[in-house]
Order: sequence, then C-alpha cells, then structure tokens
Amino acid sequence: MKRWLIAILILVLFLGGLIIVIQLSSGGAGRIVQKVTEKAESAVAQWLDKQLRAVAGEHLQPQLDFQQLEYEYPLTVTLLDVELVDGGVSFVKADSLR
Repeated sequence: MKRWLIAILILVLFLGGLIIVIQLSSGGAGRIVQKVTEKAESAVAQWLDKQLRAVAGEHLQPQLDFQQLEYEYPLTVTLLDVELVDGGVSFVKADSLR
C-alpha cells in the first residue's frame, strides 16, 4: 500500500513539474508574469485610491473628489474626473490629473 501511495505521489509531482516546464518553454512564463503583475498593479491602485481619499479628507479643504484612479507601474498615478468642492460649490474641475 505504501509503495502505491509513494508511486502516485511521485507521478503527481512529475506531471506537475512537466506542466510547469511546458508552460515556461512555450512562452507561458510571460503570460503568468503578466497576470501576476496586473493583479498586483490593481491591488496597488485600490490601496492608493483609499489612502489618497483618506489623506485628502483629513487635511484638505475644500473636499477632493475623483471618479477613478489609474496606476501605472512604477510611479504614475492619474486621477480622472477630478473636482475640488466646498459647500456644494465646485472650485476646480479637471478631466484628468497626473
């Protein structure tokens, strides 16, 4: 029984390794890295959005508002539909701010 379990485990590890080697040799590594990078950039953009809104809410008068934040690795942040509002009056409006 132990021999069968060991043989199955070795077979599973071998097939997993073979799949990884095939992916890497067929250019799959680039796609894998790209997907991981896209997910990381999305997480960073979400975090930046929350932090920017929190800091602006605490320290800025009038209120900063924007519809969307776009993050480009490594150091570019673009805000879309930006507006500074105080008491319902808009002081500054911009389509984008980089």
